[in-house]
Amino acid sequence: MSNEHKKIEETEKETEKITEEKILEILQKSIEEIMNPIEDIDLKTKIEEITKNFWDKIKEIKEKKDLTTDDMIEIAKTREKLFFEKILELESIAHIDWLTGLPNLAALKEKIFPTIFRTIQRELYQKKESIYCKKLCVAMVDLDGFKNINDTCGHEEANKIIKQLANLFQIIFRPFDIIARFGGDEFSFVYSSAATNEKGLSLPSEERQKMPFLRLQNTLNTIKKNSLDELNEMPIFKGKNIDLKIFKDVFEKNILITFSVGIFQIPEEEIEKIIKEKEGLSEENITKWLIKADEALREAKKNGKNQTILYSEI
Repeated sequence: MSNEHKKIEETEKETEKITEEKILEILQKSIEEIMNPIEDIDLKTKIEEITKNFWDKIKEIKEKKDLTTDDMIEIAKTREKLFFEKILELESIAHIDWLTGLPNLAALKEKIFPTIFRTIQRELYQKKESIYCKKLCVAMVDLDGFKNINDTCGHEEANKIIKQLANLFQIIFRPFDIIARFGGDEFSFVYSSAATNEKGLSLPSEERQKMPFLRLQNTLNTIKKNSLDELNEMPIFKGKNIDLKIFKDVFEKNILITFSVGIFQIPEEEIEKIIKEKEGLSEENITKWLIKADEALREAKKNGKNQTILYSEI
C-alpha cells in the first residue's frame, strides 16, 4: 500500500472516530440534561429505548463493509437529527403533568421561575410596575383525605377529581398566576398577593396572601350547596372547561373536599437582589422557597388540616 493510500485510510479512520466521539458527547450531554428532571419511570424507559435504538443503528451502519466513512457520517447525521427531534418531543412531555395538563416540578424550576424573573427584570428596566416584583408568593397545597377519596371512589374516579380540581384552580386563580402539579394530590402555586383594587388595599398582607385559597374553599361550598342547573348558570362556571358533576358525585358520598396550604412570601429585597446580581436566579433559590412553603404546609397538616398557614406564622 502506498504512503498516499495509507494517509487516506488513516484520515478516514480518524474522521470516523472524531464523528463518533462528537455524536456520543452531544448525545450523552443531552440525555443527562433531559433525564435528570424526569420522575416518570415510563418516560425514562422510552428515552433509554430510543437511545439504544439510535446506537444500534449506528453500529449496524459501521459494520456494513460496502459503506464508506462519508456514507456512515451522512447517515449518522440523519439518525442524530431524528433522534433529537424525538428527544425534544419527549422533553416537552417531561414538563407537563400527564393527567391535568398543568406544568410539573421540572417545568416550575427550569422554565416558569426563570420566565417570571426575566419578566420582572424587563418590566423594571422599562420602568413599569411589575405585578410579580411585589408580594410574590409560593404556596404548597395538599388535598386533605385523598386516600379516603381513592378508597371510596376508586383510582379512576380519584384521577377525575384531581383533573377537575386543576380546572377549578384555573378558574379561581388569575391568568398570570402559576399552578403546577407535583404528583398525587400535591400542587404548587406562584402568585402575587399585591392588592389590585381599593378593597384589597384595605386588607392586611396576611389576609391577601390567603385570599385565593379562601375563595377556592368558598367556591367548593357553593358547588356543594347548589344544583347542577343553578351552578351552570353562574357566571363563574358558565362556558368554562369544568365538569361540576364530578364534585357533586363526591359530595353525595358525604366526602369533604378541603385543602391544607403552606405559603411563603418571597421578600421584595431578595427578589431585587437576584435580578441585580450577575448570577441571577439559581435552582438553590427556588428549592429554598419551595422548602419554606412546604414547612408551612406541614404545620397546617400537623394542626389538623383544612387550613392555610403562612411561613411567617410558624
